[in-house]
Amino acid sequence: MTKSVIGRVHCQKWIAPAVFERPKAHSHLSNMLRRRKLFSPFSILADRLKGGKRRDASYSKNDNHLCASYNVNIVHFMNKFSQIISNEDKPALFIGNGINLFESSDALSWQKLLDKLAHKHGLKLTRGEVAEMSNTEFFDILDLAKPIEDKSSLQKQFSELMAEWRPSKHHEIIVKWAQRHRRPIVTVNFDENLSRSIDAKFFRGMDRFTDYYPWSSYFSDQKLETPHDDFAIWHAHGMQRYSRSIRLGLTHYMGSVQRTRSWVNGPRGLRKHVKNGGTSWRGDTSWIDVVFKSHLVIFGFTFSKDETFLRWLFLERARFQKSNPTWKLKTWFVDTPQNGSLHRKPFFEGLGMQYVSIEEYSDIYDCPSWQS
Repeated sequence: MTKSVIGRVHCQKWIAPAVFERPKAHSHLSNMLRRRKLFSPFSILADRLKGGKRRDASYSKNDNHLCASYNVNIVHFMNKFSQIISNEDKPALFIGNGINLFESSDALSWQKLLDKLAHKHGLKLTRGEVAEMSNTEFFDILDLAKPIEDKSSLQKQFSELMAEWRPSKHHEIIVKWAQRHRRPIVTVNFDENLSRSIDAKFFRGMDRFTDYYPWSSYFSDQKLETPHDDFAIWHAHGMQRYSRSIRLGLTHYMGSVQRTRSWVNGPRGLRKHVKNGGTSWRGDTSWIDVVFKSHLVIFGFTFSKDETFLRWLFLERARFQKSNPTWKLKTWFVDTPQNGSLHRKPFFEGLGMQYVSIEEYSDIYDCPSWQS
């Protein structure tokens, strides 16, 4: 018996998805097998877990061994995400907008917010035309479509659309896990739901502060000295309170690449810092320090093609780790195959990430290990 990397269990010629993620999934599995009229060691195990006894001519004493073997593998799949956040060496969290979309409407998606701005400014595009654009390109086209006399800021208008957003219980549970274990959170979200969930204090970065790039500003329960080694909430793409910091367009992303390149490769950059054994580098008071110096678990984030800046940044991180093996760090990208991210698996593996497949998003946001 072998198991593949995407969470499928193989037994002779029969293949079934490993769907055991939580105890309540047992009945779900039995129903699925019944609908498909399939017999397998999984159906034996499902009956056993429910306390039942299978009346089938194919059932034999050897099924006990099959059940035990499958149970080991099912537990492996059940606990994969739980194992990541339960490791003694706890990872930093890299969180996307999926945390806001969980058990909520798609009205909280970036695409929906951009659609509202397009409607407000009279930009009419067909679904096909919109599908041909990334969100970053869509924003730039929307900005270009404004009359030249219109000096209003689309970033500010976008920020105002998030004014009524509020955290849910799972925001609080996840942030409190990071707070207890003193692990940093980097989010690509502009809203302040994560910090609001625990009433975290805002600390403005003093190192060449600019509201265009408040990368050294953070939310926490105390002032920090080492970003990668303590609890704080960092905003990689800008924050709601500084609308000019919000990175939405391709032009914004290119600006972020240009700014960060010198932090990594410049005279006071990370590479020089490591080569010369220095004690400080240009990004050591920012969220960039977390990305390059922490184990990371990434979730709620599609990492799609339009993430030009972060794709470049993680490529630089992978190159840095390749040239400095002692800085090799574990990274997990967690998602459901249904979201289409499975097609990006080679990209993640090329970056040295492990792709972790889950059955449902509740396996992340309702994971009992957040309470540890």
